[in-house]
Amino acid sequence: MRGTGLSAAWMQTADVEEALCLPLHDGGHLVGVLCLGWNEESAPTPAVEAALEDLSQRLGRLFTVCRAHNAQRLRDLAMSAVASAIFVCDGEGRVEWVNEAYERLTGYQGAEMLGHLPEVLRPGGREEADLEQIWAALRAGRVWRGELVERRKDGRTHTVHQILTPLLDRAGRVLHVVAVHEDVTARKRTEERIRQLVNYDTLTRLPNRVLFRDRLDQAVHHARRNGLGLAVLFIDLDHFSRINDTLGHAVGDLFLMTIASRINAAAEKADTVARVGGDEFALIQTGVSSPEAAAAVARHLIEVIRTPVDLGDHEVRVGANVGIAIFPQDGTDPATLIKNADMALYRAKRSEDEHCLFFSQEMNAEAAARLSLEGDLRRALQLGDQLAVHFQVQYDLRSGQPSGAEALVRWTHPGLGPIPASTIVGVAEDSDLIHDLGDWVLRTALAHYANWRARGCGRLLIAVNISAVQFRKAGLVERVIALLAEHRVPPADLELELTESILMQDVDHAIRLLEAFSHAGIRLAIDDFGTGYSSLNYLKRFRVDRLKVDQSFVRNVTENGNDAVITRAIINLGHSLGLEVIAEGVETDAQYAYLGSVGCDAVQGFLLARPEPAEKVLNTLLGHSVAS
Repeated sequence: MRGTGLSAAWMQTADVEEALCLPLHDGGHLVGVLCLGWNEESAPTPAVEAALEDLSQRLGRLFTVCRAHNAQRLRDLAMSAVASAIFVCDGEGRVEWVNEAYERLTGYQGAEMLGHLPEVLRPGGREEADLEQIWAALRAGRVWRGELVERRKDGRTHTVHQILTPLLDRAGRVLHVVAVHEDVTARKRTEERIRQLVNYDTLTRLPNRVLFRDRLDQAVHHARRNGLGLAVLFIDLDHFSRINDTLGHAVGDLFLMTIASRINAAAEKADTVARVGGDEFALIQTGVSSPEAAAAVARHLIEVIRTPVDLGDHEVRVGANVGIAIFPQDGTDPATLIKNADMALYRAKRSEDEHCLFFSQEMNAEAAARLSLEGDLRRALQLGDQLAVHFQVQYDLRSGQPSGAEALVRWTHPGLGPIPASTIVGVAEDSDLIHDLGDWVLRTALAHYANWRARGCGRLLIAVNISAVQFRKAGLVERVIALLAEHRVPPADLELELTESILMQDVDHAIRLLEAFSHAGIRLAIDDFGTGYSSLNYLKRFRVDRLKVDQSFVRNVTENGNDAVITRAIINLGHSLGLEVIAEGVETDAQYAYLGSVGCDAVQGFLLARPEPAEKVLNTLLGHSVAS
């Protein structure tokens, strides 16, 4: 183009009369113009014009080459700068190029890798079958993804997530393979840590309840498919909480780790040993030939657990109970086996003679009945019309006059009739209703006593039993004091009865609570004395006012020399400690006479009075007042 508007500005600047402008193309796109200007006397020859046109084409191609070079340089910079390790292989898998991240990850320089097979594509680096699958995917033009543990140049290992992308020619053959490696070692460690936390107990390193259930699912599936037997054993440690309470949680943890190690070693043939609760363990034993085989394992575990544990300054021992459920007779699915083994364990813990029990259908029926009874008791507490407090009058042995009355809960079930007090308390303790029940009994007993006093009855000791569950609950002292104030009953007129076993579960806690009650002016008695395991050393530290001789000694006191000696010894012990002594279960004149002869202070029993409703007891008390 000669002298067009395209070059007018340039011609004016260059002070020329005519110009020849040639376009410069890069891949079909106009990227510039080559211009030649002249005056009339210096016009270019046709040969010069032809040379200029050839030059413009060459310059256009040079632009293309330069742009491609810059783009390639940019790609190379990008490939080198990315955090992911990248290498490129030829169609046979030999390394052609690696980026800097790959060198940092593996410790190898690019020159050391060139021409070599990378670990992911090298025989021996993976299983032969895996290697064949990788190459099959690449030759089919598919991207392959996977993980591999590779070894660095310095010998350390790392886990990488790999993406292999094939580059094919027109015939579909693999020309190159581009591999992108991401170091996932830290992520895998985190995942493993999470898996450990989710599936394993952090203290004992044993499987926890989650993993136990998963293992049991697998074991049941295997047993069902192969027609094999299977046993689930639940193990509970007796009075473990006492170790924590008396020696501290650090000692308790050390003890648990020792016991867990013992169980794991003793049950070496078990498929899984797990810690499923604070002091509960569980076993899965597959291939069980008979219930006797499972029982033998259970008995061995009990003996192993009973062996004293040396914890430096302390030698600690506990007992154990075991509940067993057998597949398929006790359950054909994991949930049922767990439920039934737990039920058998519950019965073993309640039993005085057996520490190892198998599940039975009778237990199932009993559990169902107990669950139903729990719901009925909950409703009875809400309605208040089925429950009552009866009183059994206590008598002073010297004067023969009433000195107190023990409050006893009674429940008349609308369908089952009278429910034994031991059943009521047992159901309440198992379901945590004991707090509501205990509160109701104490409140009702004080209300009745306040009514008696308003109607002319003299002062008495009102004895109310406190359960182990109530005794452990915070705020008990404050609640008792509040109820006394609510009914305007003097603290000295209330006696709380606690068993030896309750006090010995946590001696330090018991001492603190007894001192608080005593400081408030409330009287305290040890119930069923002689049947527990308290020592004289502890007894003298307990702030109590009275010992209650258990009826098991009183029953045969005139016929069994040992019972007579024990009863007399308890009375003498109580008096030597400055305590009053009352005997329960007095049913004959001979028993009454013997207790009087050995200096017992008070008695209660069917000989003198049965437990009766509050109104009837009031009439009895008022009758004694008139007679006296």
